Amino acid sequence: MLDETLVKTLVIVTLAVATYVSHSLTFSGVLASVLLGVIVLFLGGWDCFTILLAFLILGVGFTKYRRRDKELDTLSQEKGGVRSWVNVLANGGPAAIPI
Repeated sequence: MLDETLVKTLVIVTLAVATYVSHSLTFSGVLASVLLGVIVLFLGGWDCFTILLAFLILGVGFTKYRRRDKELDTLSQEKGGVRSWVNVLANGGPAAIPI
């Protein structure tokens, strides 16, 4: 039980640091993602968390993909693609509702 809790906590903290260092989330976005990650991983399990993680990776990837080209056409996301707590809860929050 303690080992599983430690692993889950380390996964969430590692992802939080990675998203902040990569300028994918603001500090408030990181805090919201940690809260969301804890709810989904600890209550929904690894399967639910994996889906949420795939959503995060795809969202960040597509935001950063050819960002310079999108900026030229004024199609890029504002703030250089860095998401705040509002984006995290608006897009990822529904994943925690059924739990």
